This record gives sequence, structure tokens and C-alpha cells, in this order.
Amino acid sequence: MTFASTKTLVIATLLWAVALFGIDYAKNPKAAEQLFTSKHMGESAKDGKPVIKLWMNHMCCTGCLSDVTKALEKLPNIKVKQKPLESQEAADMESTTKPKDYGNEVELEIADANLRTIDFMAIDRALRDAGLTADRMELSGPRHFRLNAELQHICCGLCATGVREGLEITKGLKSQGHFKWLDSFVVDKQKKLVVAHARYDATADVQELVIALNHIGFQPTSVFAVVDAEATAPATGN
Repeated sequence: MTFASTKTLVIATLLWAVALFGIDYAKNPKAAEQLFTSKHMGESAKDGKPVIKLWMNHMCCTGCLSDVTKALEKLPNIKVKQKPLESQEAADMESTTKPKDYGNEVELEIADANLRTIDFMAIDRALRDAGLTADRMELSGPRHFRLNAELQHICCGLCATGVREGLEITKGLKSQGHFKWLDSFVVDKQKKLVVAHARYDATADVQELVIALNHIGFQPTSVFAVVDAEATAPATGN
């Protein structure tokens, strides 16, 4: 029996490692690139400008966009960015026998980049009062931030435990493409808060967090984003 030489084994191992890295990069290029950049330990990179984008499953014309604009115009610090859409008059005359994609993205311009004044639940309520709803509410820009969801009903230790156990299930959904932005969370019984820490450079879907809380029986009173400019590492412990 002939055994492979040490040199052959080393070369084979290196080739296998390169192949695995290539597969990983193809599936998740952003995570692979992070291996070669300093991100967490005392870095000096600045936060990007906060960007809020809403995905509306139905926004087919200028009339829909006008209703979104009117619904949100009274909320502080945000303004709906206008975009070209089919006119309401043209859409009123249109009839189609083919399936149509009615969805559209809406970007919210933030007046002074101050997220502390923006309540995502107020955005959700304003849209619903206008007969609309956002399927996703995505926040990006800041390198590291957290979402503070106020739960008015956390009346006892079992409530806090129920929230904690319910959110633990969300971690198991990452393999299905959900909650990829979530790094960790904390349930604060005294302050009646769920604090969801986003991963570095992540785009967080606020609606995903709200829907998860609804599923376990809780409705957030408010959800605010707080930029963790002073943090050097994600929070641990939940």
C-alpha cells in the first residue's frame, strides 16, 4: 500500500480549504469580506446616513403614493421621497388580464439623521389608518444599532419569560432566511422593553420583529432605533 506524501496532503488540504471558501463566498459574500476587514475592535469608521425603506405590497400609482405621503406627513423628522409611478388617471382606465406586480418601495427621507425621534410603530399606525400597510420596514446605514420595542404589557416574570422564549425561536429561523440581521436580544422586565441588537452593517426589518412579537401575543407600543456609536462589540447575554 502506498501512502500520500506530506507535501501531497498539505496541497490537497489547501485546495479543499480554497474550494470551501469559494462556496461560502458565493453564498454570503458580505460575511466572507468581513474576514479581511477590521470591524469591531476600536475601529474609527463612521456611521452611514440612516435610510428607512418601506416595501408596500400594493402601491400601483400616484394616488397610492399620495395617500402614503399624506399619511406620514404629520410624523416628525421624516418625508416620503417621491418617485415616478403610473398616474392615478391612467391606472383608473387600465384593465389587465395578466398578473400584475403591484408592489413598490418607498424611501423615507430623514430630516436631520436623528433616529431617536422616529417611532416605527407610529409609521405603521399612520399607514393602517390610511387603509395601507407596509410589508417590510427596513433600516440601514448606522454600523451598529439596536431596536427598542416597548411592550406595555409585561406584568410579571412569566410575561418576560414568555417573550424571551418566543424570541429564542426566531434564532432558529435564520437558516430559512429570517432574522439574519439579529445579533442578540434582551428582555427588560422593569423597563418593559425588548432590546434587539442588530448585527454590524445590517439592514434590520422592523416589521419582522413586530410580527414575531405579535405571534407570541404582544403588541409593541413603540419601536425606536438607537445608534450604538460608543459600542465596540455586540451585546451578549439575553
